[in-house]
Formats: sequence, C-alpha cells, structure tokens
Amino acid sequence: MKKKLALLRIEAEFKELVYSSNEKVCLLCENESFILVYTITLLDGYYKNHTYVFNINIPQNYPFSPPKPVCITKVLHPSIDDLGRVCLNITREDWSVQQTLQVVIFGISSIFYDVPTDNPFNQKAHSLLIKDPSDFIKEVNLVYNSNKI
Repeated sequence: MKKKLALLRIEAEFKELVYSSNEKVCLLCENESFILVYTITLLDGYYKNHTYVFNINIPQNYPFSPPKPVCITKVLHPSIDDLGRVCLNITREDWSVQQTLQVVIFGISSIFYDVPTDNPFNQKAHSLLIKDPSDFIKEVNLVYNSNKI
C-alpha cells in the first residue's frame, strides 16, 4: 500500500525535528489524523518555569494546508485565545508548502520569549500587558496555577 504524501512528509519532518532539553515532541496518529504534541517549559520571561502543552493538528492534505496549534494548558497570552487557539502568521496567511513543523514549533516557543503586542488575538491579555506588566505577570501565574486544580 502506498503511503500518502502527507504521511511521508510528516514522518520525514518528525525525524529531523530539533528541540531543546526543555521541550518534548510526540507524534500521534489515529484514523489518518496526525497530532504533534509539543510540550515546552519556559526558562525566562513572563512565563518562566511554566510548562505548556500544545496539540498541533496536522491536516490530511499537509503541507498544502497549515497545521493548527492549540494550547491545551490554560494560558493568558496575547496570541492565544480562551479556547487555546494560537494565532501565528506562519499557520495562517504566511503558510506555504515550503514551511515545516519545525517552523511551527519555533513560532510557538518564540511567542513566549518575545510576546507580540501588535495585532493581538486575545484582547484581554494584550490590554493587561500594555497597561500594567506586573499585573499581567500576576494574572499569568493565576491562570497557570488554575491548571493544577
């Protein structure tokens, strides 16, 4: 049986993923659906020592359609809405078949270390960050700690 293009590409990209010791990746396949589970523990910034888990849903027609990352850990972030949907240009208007899962993972990690303040997806988080960064940090920790209940 011939493997589908998407599966071949996903397998090849998964084997070549480069990530740090504070990151983990796992590829799940069920009923021809693929999810790359990406876990990151932040080492610096507003989210220092927080661990976040993302399901990166890979469409069956990948790489012609972009993967869709969803944060399954509650988080307060200008680029992540209350449902966990992540706003990355690379998975929207900037997507092309030349992009890879590596670029998506890098994009996710980069929004935590260099929190974007232009074009916010989560207006509440953005407003709080701009208005009072110290209150933003308190709220970030409060939301993060609610995951432990």
